[in-house]
Formats: sequence, structure tokens, C-alpha cells
Amino acid sequence: MTAFLTIVFVLLAGFLCSLVEAASIQSEKHLSRDRVDMAVYSVFGEYEKELWKRYHVFGIDIGYESGAGSEQTIENRIRYYGALDFAFDFEALQLLTDHQGEAFYRQAVQDTSSRYGIDIVKEFIGDSSGWKDQMEQGEEDLGKKNTLEDQFRETGTSEAPEFPVETEDTWNSQMLENLLPEEFPLSKQAVTLDGMSSKRELYTGYGEVQTKKTDGVTDRLLFDEYLLKNFSSALSDLSETGLSYEVEYVLGGKESDRKNLQAVAEKLILFRFAADYTYLLSDEEKRAEAEGVALTACTLLLMPEAAEVVQQLLLLLWAYREAQQDVRILLTGGKVSLVKQRDNWRVPLHGILKEKEGATVKTVQESEGLTYQDYLRILLFLIPKATVTMRALDILECGVRQKGGKQQFRVDLCMTGVRIRSRYTLSHGISYEFPVEFSYQ
Repeated sequence: MTAFLTIVFVLLAGFLCSLVEAASIQSEKHLSRDRVDMAVYSVFGEYEKELWKRYHVFGIDIGYESGAGSEQTIENRIRYYGALDFAFDFEALQLLTDHQGEAFYRQAVQDTSSRYGIDIVKEFIGDSSGWKDQMEQGEEDLGKKNTLEDQFRETGTSEAPEFPVETEDTWNSQMLENLLPEEFPLSKQAVTLDGMSSKRELYTGYGEVQTKKTDGVTDRLLFDEYLLKNFSSALSDLSETGLSYEVEYVLGGKESDRKNLQAVAEKLILFRFAADYTYLLSDEEKRAEAEGVALTACTLLLMPEAAEVVQQLLLLLWAYREAQQDVRILLTGGKVSLVKQRDNWRVPLHGILKEKEGATVKTVQESEGLTYQDYLRILLFLIPKATVTMRALDILECGVRQKGGKQQFRVDLCMTGVRIRSRYTLSHGISYEFPVEFSYQ
């Protein structure tokens, strides 16, 4: 009996010792994971403060203001925060500019959603499907005008009516001044594009870090809203990023405020041109007016067969001049409805025959309609996602460099996520491996 109890006691003691040893190992594993987690979280707490303060975007400058960075820099910071006895293998490293700025795009969408809610863009979701169609219609109408003008010239006269403005690619040097009010303080700011993140060769991350997907119309509208809320424009306060018209830079991608505003005005005219021409075609009275002028002109020129072509040209010229006037109104802080009505049409037919821009044009101040900022939202939505995102990152980089005084700052050295394989040697020489992953999304 004594021998039996002794055996039972020995077995029980061995079992208890095994439990204690297993508990000790598990405890050591948990402690090692906690040490690495705490160290990694501490590193991610070193986010670039100026980037967050100005643009509500998280990112760690892994170059630490040196303009160059590597995994070794990150590993050194992890060890600095207490993970000294570990070996690390980096499996994924996500930078702010990776995949054409996808990490920045996600943060911008989340920031807008959390600060303002998705209701801020709900009213635009249904309208957005028609914006692209309207811009394409404007381009088609412009092509139609050129074709009709060529047909008119082929009739044998060299006195074909001229288009009231320069074409899309050859703006007259004074055209922008003609569109802007006299008191408008046109910025002369300019930058060099060669060093911009959207133009230079970038550092790139690797691997995949788990993040929330941000695709679809709602997310795109939220991102565009982020740009409108955080970037300056021609009618808002001036910025300190080298360019005063930041939203216009995102749309135009040019090196100067003047050229970017010119590009935006050009796009706005084209967008309004489609709507204004569509209205003219629906207004029988205005069509009849254009027909009468065309018949009279062609009769005097002994070209009655060209009356139909001239009528269409007059309608196109009329709509384009109206679109110009729409943009003038927007640049003075006024509103312009998406769809024109007879009571808010500004330019009379004889107004397009005047030598000076804007002559005999009545100023109609609309209480309802869209502002310049609203039309910028439309234009942003029509630009490819990758283009908008990378140009926005140009603005972020310039802002941190100039406002934060950090000339070596690079958005492509901003880490937003990481996945690391950690190795640690436990008691009795047991090797323990575990993954650590963290991202701002």
C-alpha cells in the first residue's frame, strides 16, 4: 500500500511539475509577445505630428528627417522600446504612397466619414452617375462645333464665325483675366514638378497588411470631400505649400497656380457647355431666333444652303459664351444651376456677336444652384482615382516640408503598416516564433 501511494505521489508530483513548467513557458510566451507588441505600438506612436495636425493622416517618417530609411531603422526603434533579445524578419512594409497612394486614400476616407459622416455625400451619390456623361457630352459638342465650322468654310467663304474662346489646348494668355473679376487676386505662386512625389521614383513597400477596403462611389466622394475640406482653392484662404490653389493643382497638375486655375476654368466651361447647349436645343424660341439670324446672314452672303449649318454654329457659340459667363459667375462667388431655365439664361444671341467679352450680358444672381466649390467636387470625381490621390500626396509633402520646416520629409518614407515575424529564445533553449502586425487602418 505504501509503495502504491509512493508511486501515485511521484506521478502526481511529476504531473504538477509539468503543469508548472507548461504554465511558465506560456507565461514567458505571453510576456515576450507583450514586449514586442508594446515596442511596435510605441514605434507607431512616433507618427509625423505635422502630417496629422494639418491633414489628419498618420504616418511614421522612417527616415527620421534624414531623407532615407530602411527596415534596420525600424528594427532599431523597436529595440529601443524594450524588445532587445528578439530577432525580426520583416514580411510586409506598407508606405503611404504604395499602390498609388492607397493607404493615404483609406485614411482620408475614414477621416471624412468619422468627422462628418457619410450623410455629407449622400446627396451626390445619385447625381455622380451623370457627371461623366455631361463632360463627355461637352467634348462631343465641341467636336461637333469644329466639324460644322469646317463644313461652313467649305462652302466657299473665309468669313466663318470664330469660336469665342481659345481651344482646350491653346488658351490665350489673357483668357483667364477675361474670366476673372477685376479685383480677383490671381496668385503667381509656382513650384518645380520634378521633385514632386507623383513625378519622381519612389521608395516602395512590399507584402500585404490587413486593411479595410475602400472602394466604390461613396468612398470616392468621401475622399473628394476630404480634399475640399483640407486643401485650399482659388476662392478660399491661401495656403503655405508653395501653391495657393491646392485643389486646382490636384485637378490640373501644372507647376503654377495660374496654369492650374486656367485648366480648371477650361474644364468648367466644357462641363457647362454641354448643359447650356442641351437647354438651347430644348428652347424653341431661342432656336427660332438663331434660325432667323442664320437665314438673314446666309441670304446676305448669297449662301442660303448654309443656313442650317450656320444655325447650329450659332447655337454652339451661344452655348459656349453662356458657359463662359457661368464660370465668371462662379469665380465671383456666385451660384450656377446644373440645369438652365429661361429665367436664369444670361447671354442674348446678339451678345455673342459683340467684340468685347461679356458685352450686353445680364448678370443673374441665382439664390439656388451650385457654387464654385460644388463644381470642383464634380471635376474631382471625374479625375482618375490614382491621379487625384498622388497629386494630393504632393500637397501633403509640400505642406509638411514648408509649414513644419522639415525639408527632408518624403511621403514615400511614411510607414503606415507593418507585419513582422519575431523570434525569441525561451527558457531551456526553446525557440518561439510569432507574428506581429499593425497598421493605422
